[in-house]
Amino acid sequence: MTPDETGLVEQGEICYLMPLCKWHNSTSRNRTPFEHTETSMLELSGYMQSDLAVTFLARMPGDAEYRLVSVEGDALSSRAIEAPQIHLFNAHRDTGAADPALPRTYLRFRRVEEGGLVKFVIDDARLPILG
Repeated sequence: MTPDETGLVEQGEICYLMPLCKWHNSTSRNRTPFEHTETSMLELSGYMQSDLAVTFLARMPGDAEYRLVSVEGDALSSRAIEAPQIHLFNAHRDTGAADPALPRTYLRFRRVEEGGLVKFVIDDARLPILG
């Protein structure tokens, strides 16, 4: 939710997360202003315009311990990778050798469970040098 009557939230600005009934939450009422009272809400700062679908998929629960987000041509892709493949990535990273079977740019996420919570950490990365 946003107090801006246009319904838009600029990147980095504030918006609100609040419980809504099915009627108010309908997409047919997007950009329709309404008033409310006695409703708890959470203020969100640092608003993102959207989460990349590929990074969303990288964090999805599943059986795979590792997920790879890589650049494939002009697009990003996300896929599960098995533990034996990790050794291949590490060997080429450590030697600096290029392998056409490995993506040139990637983030590797590892699924970690701690105290009943699941989190995803960046386990390895190969990013382009910007300059």
